[in-house]
Amino acid sequence: MNIEVSDEVGLHLEKLAQERNQTIEELICAMLDNFDISRRKGATLADFAKMAIEAGLSSAEPTDTAERSREILNSEYADYLKQRRTS
Repeated sequence: MNIEVSDEVGLHLEKLAQERNQTIEELICAMLDNFDISRRKGATLADFAKMAIEAGLSSAEPTDTAERSREILNSEYADYLKQRRTS
């Protein structure tokens, strides 16, 4: 099976794979395993924090996510989803 991705996505995958000393296929398999919901049932908040850091979702500035959770869900996450739909 062949899957076509944009040049931007391909370059990003290539860079991540090189950083992790993996092939692109190994990287994608690892990413799919991380997103397997059935495997997350026993996940702790520390597990989710680790996944967020590995995915590059950390903030450059200290953020009190608990206080801003509603704002984040209503704005930043919605913007992220819109961006994914247009890419």
